[in-house]
Amino acid sequence: MSKPSLPAVIFALMVATPSAHAACSARDTLPRLHADEVNCIVQQAVEVSTRKNVAAMTVAITDRVGNVLGLYQLGATPSRVRIRSGLLSAVKGLDNVVLNDLPIVGDSAPARAAIAKAITAAYFSSARNAFSTRTAGFIVQRHFPPLFPNTPGGPLFGVQFSQLACGDFVQKGEAVGPGSRASPLGAAADPGGFPLYKSGQMVGAIGVVAGANSVYGIDLDPNPARLDQDLEEIIAQSATAGFRPRLAIRADRITAGGITLRYTDSDARLLTPAAGLGAVPTAGRWVPLTNYFPGAAARTGVQYGLTESGFAPASGLLQGYFALPRRPPRESLFPSTASQGALGLTQREVEILLKQTLDVATITRSQIRRPLGEYAQVTATVVDASGNVLGQARTPDALIDSSDVTIQKARTAVFFSRPTAADRLTLAGGGSYVTSAQTFFGRSDALRNGRAFSTRAIGSIHRPNFPDGIDGKPRGPLSRGADWSPFNVGLELDLVLRNLQILRETPSTCTVDSSNVAINIGLANGMTIFPGGFPIYREMNGSLYIIGAISASGDGSDQSDLIAFVGLQRATEALAAAPPPTLMAAYRPPRHPPSTVRVSGLKYVQCPQSPFLNSTVQDPCAGF
Repeated sequence: MSKPSLPAVIFALMVATPSAHAACSARDTLPRLHADEVNCIVQQAVEVSTRKNVAAMTVAITDRVGNVLGLYQLGATPSRVRIRSGLLSAVKGLDNVVLNDLPIVGDSAPARAAIAKAITAAYFSSARNAFSTRTAGFIVQRHFPPLFPNTPGGPLFGVQFSQLACGDFVQKGEAVGPGSRASPLGAAADPGGFPLYKSGQMVGAIGVVAGANSVYGIDLDPNPARLDQDLEEIIAQSATAGFRPRLAIRADRITAGGITLRYTDSDARLLTPAAGLGAVPTAGRWVPLTNYFPGAAARTGVQYGLTESGFAPASGLLQGYFALPRRPPRESLFPSTASQGALGLTQREVEILLKQTLDVATITRSQIRRPLGEYAQVTATVVDASGNVLGQARTPDALIDSSDVTIQKARTAVFFSRPTAADRLTLAGGGSYVTSAQTFFGRSDALRNGRAFSTRAIGSIHRPNFPDGIDGKPRGPLSRGADWSPFNVGLELDLVLRNLQILRETPSTCTVDSSNVAINIGLANGMTIFPGGFPIYREMNGSLYIIGAISASGDGSDQSDLIAFVGLQRATEALAAAPPPTLMAAYRPPRHPPSTVRVSGLKYVQCPQSPFLNSTVQDPCAGF
């Protein structure tokens, strides 16, 4: 028998010795984080912080659906955290607010910021795209790319006010359970949050706040030749060793509108931790945070796709997709036919609306997923005329962020399309925006005349300039205009800011009246201002009645528009072809409003070019 060569012996030893590399390694191939893995990732963050001489550091680890699996602090005094975008010198909106000074936050400020970063990275990433909080900051700003004059707002302009702690949809509580879980500060645009992967599957994320004084802000410099030296980003990304995404799916391998996105400025500054699986952090302490983490030790997360995660395979008409299991406080997501009368959406209609919309997604070319040629993965939601959720379904690998955002989109579209919009906004303290809108449109009945608004149309009048991106033009009537910043956007923030409602975990609605009393005006989880939401109408006896709204989210903004818009049209055609036998004489399927009902001068829908896979169709949104 011949002896093996020396290279072969070395290779065999490397394969047989899993601890040969100096970094954490996965405990198994299951798509969830185990407590051992959480301990190891936290220890890596502690080790890097110590080597960087950081006196105060907070690290948060979440699973994919937002459960906090670990919250750990170094230093006797928690970091002071100031929200700052660099655009305003005075305190306006949330800009320049010191979180520690708020009575409902106090010393929990760094914990809240770290959790928000982790949740954002987890919710914006999937098996086919890895987005960091730097990515989020790059696509939510006034211009895209940031600071480039006379360019429209970012693809997710306004999304930072989703996943709000005060909302009625996001789940709350310290126990590990179904998602999506609330974020204590909404979606974060501050570097220092990264997704975590095992065997190519997205399993969670890490968020870091470091230093005695931390800025919870946004990177305003888009020039890749001037990279940040962001301490929080260096610590967080270094701590992902052993759980990093493939380079091919990172945001800096993905384009939007021909512009490459940002993922990190710290690749060349990373440190290599020495911790291995089995390491337990001891230099600091686990810290509790009410409604998020009990504070005893690292925990094991839930596996996305199983019922206990809150997202599981659907059955019946929606087989092949995922559905939101029925659970408190939404025991029944579908209405009964009897309770809806002749106008309301029935369960059958809701299911067909969802199926047709997701079917459109599976033939739509994705903007953000890699490799190229993948279909768009989205969540679709249908609400009734009052904003109550009637149904939600998703493709298997859709972003978790989209579960809450689609509800915001659908509710926003139906809210502004009803003739009660002006009165309800005034009740919630938004009377000045109503007046601005009426002046802008030159109509005293604006927001009272029942004109149909899509979320794209609403977003266009919520921009610092109208038309969007043209510097020097007047502000949109729902925006702050000259006082705009990512933390002082206008109506979207002001609706949920009074009495710091945006930061409160216990309410079931984010809106309050002028006396700070919680009110349900149909925007219980806030509004949103980016595309993909459309009102639904029914025609009866020659008149149009608004009966709800549909939305899609999880890919590019134009893709969201296309999928929800065409999905509604295809559902209308399918329902018209086979109406319920008992209602054939009077039945009228749900539909889009005609162009005469939409708001003149505002774009209602925008579809991407050549949007479909294996099809030459150019403009599927035309003619409806």
